[in-house]
Amino acid sequence: MKTTKRVIAIALAALMLVAMIPLAVVSATSYELKVTSSKEGFAFEIIKVADIDTQKGTYDSTEYPTVVAALKKGDTAAALAAADAIEWDKTDYVPVFTYKTTDTGVKNVDVAAGVYYVRCTEKPSTVKTVKSRMIPVPYYEDGAWKTYDEVVDLASKINVEPEVHKYIVEGEKLTDNTVVAIGDTVDFRLTATVAGSTTDKLDKYAIVDTMEKGITYTEGSAKVKLVKSGANDRILADTEFTIVPANDGTTSFRVDLAKSVLDGDEFYSYTDVVVDFKGVLNESAKVGKIGNENHDDLEYVHKADTEVHFIPGDTVYVFTLQIDVLKIDAETKEPLKNNPAEFTLFADDKTTVVKKGETDKDGNLSFVGLNKGTYYVQETKAPEGYNLNTFQYEVKLVPVISEEGGKLVMNLDVAQGTTNKIEVEDTKSVLPITGGTGTMMFMIIGGSLILLAGALLVVVLKKRSK
Repeated sequence: MKTTKRVIAIALAALMLVAMIPLAVVSATSYELKVTSSKEGFAFEIIKVADIDTQKGTYDSTEYPTVVAALKKGDTAAALAAADAIEWDKTDYVPVFTYKTTDTGVKNVDVAAGVYYVRCTEKPSTVKTVKSRMIPVPYYEDGAWKTYDEVVDLASKINVEPEVHKYIVEGEKLTDNTVVAIGDTVDFRLTATVAGSTTDKLDKYAIVDTMEKGITYTEGSAKVKLVKSGANDRILADTEFTIVPANDGTTSFRVDLAKSVLDGDEFYSYTDVVVDFKGVLNESAKVGKIGNENHDDLEYVHKADTEVHFIPGDTVYVFTLQIDVLKIDAETKEPLKNNPAEFTLFADDKTTVVKKGETDKDGNLSFVGLNKGTYYVQETKAPEGYNLNTFQYEVKLVPVISEEGGKLVMNLDVAQGTTNKIEVEDTKSVLPITGGTGTMMFMIIGGSLILLAGALLVVVLKKRSK
């Protein structure tokens, strides 16, 4: 009896072992993944972030629960975002395999069922960002688990297009707008990504700066340098770039890098080209709400072809202000036409003269091209027939920059009582009345004195003649 039980137990154990074999085979099944990179200079790590149970159709992972939670909801984008949020440099993990573009061609890798996160660990200096991706192996579609027959390009999510930007420099701050007075100097900065590589060098690299006629480029102010994180800047000599003025009548110009720079290898080891220069707001500047626009672009050509690649940049705005004065009669409140008055504009200390001007035939005067701040307007010469009004009128210019129709505009902050329009009243002068008692008295006394002086003169002359 005992022998029979022992035989049955062995048989059952054998049956269980046989039954487990298919499961073991399923769990140990590997899949071939073929990968490559269409772009040079990259290295990738492929990390398994979830297991796939092809029998139950489920995802699981004890190491990356946030990724799995998103996968279970069918939200691949959220799963990718969760993987991107992991601080991999601070995480103890082992990639399933790595791929470098120095490993040319297609690499065949056997992997277990799972979801794999592709992480870029090396990239050319010209590439700003690389989008990660997720690869499920196998993937479920049309009622079946499928594997990849095609080669997976690990670099398909990489954008290597250069960028170009323009800024206004105010101390340590980079901004897209400023308010200055006519005659003031503005500091500008152009930045552009280095294009090309040591194996794909450029024949042309030019940053084009387009300024409206209200800003004049300061000759000789441009300084060009190559920069990259963790290294000293490389200042280019004057012979390594050329400033080419535009021939369209504007003050625009182009910064062309010399062939000697583009033909070497050093240029392609940097990430950005930076151009700092100065411009002066001139008398042709737009005043008020509409700013003086300035933008930049990047043009470059590879040696391997003749196509000109054009990358649009940013627009920055330089604003300036004005104060409008209207001279009116204190009694009628009407403008004093064809009777000019002179005004002086003082700074906030009430003594420093900023500008002087005279009203036009309609009684108007504009102090144009001012910076923000507090000013005082004072009449310094009255119109003919009017008393001088020496009161100092305070004007606060507090600009507010906002966006309208895709462009920046400037308005005054009315919440602070700001206005740039003032009216100055003058009172007519009051003179003595012609023909009155006072006038007659002066006339009689004056006439008597004249007659007396005449008589004395006759007497003196007679005495001399004797």
